Amino acid sequence: MLRGRYFADDDAEETFSWPFDPADLERGSMSRQLYFAAFIVPDRLLKAYVLTGKEIYFQRAVEFVKAWHAYEKKVWLPRGLFWNDHAVAERIYVIVDFWRVYRGHRDFDAEIAGIC
Repeated sequence: MLRGRYFADDDAEETFSWPFDPADLERGSMSRQLYFAAFIVPDRLLKAYVLTGKEIYFQRAVEFVKAWHAYEKKVWLPRGLFWNDHAVAERIYVIVDFWRVYRGHRDFDAEIAGIC
């Protein structure tokens, strides 16, 4: 995950750019696009952080969410499945998990918390 790769549910290796690149929203199959738009990257990073306690996973999740938010603020037309209803609904679950972890984190920053 830290090197821009993850394994999808079908065990296919998927790649993405780091930090968040909007072009990744249109890469690969529709299934891959949906997973990416549904925040698979920060979701897996948060899960890795919770399981291992390694700060790098949490820091990368924060980076991804911040970059996504910066893009979302300026985008006029969606790319790929960016505004797909299923992707948006799934992102809500990931943001809730992100908030659950972040609100008690030692690096809590109200400005970043405001984007959630």
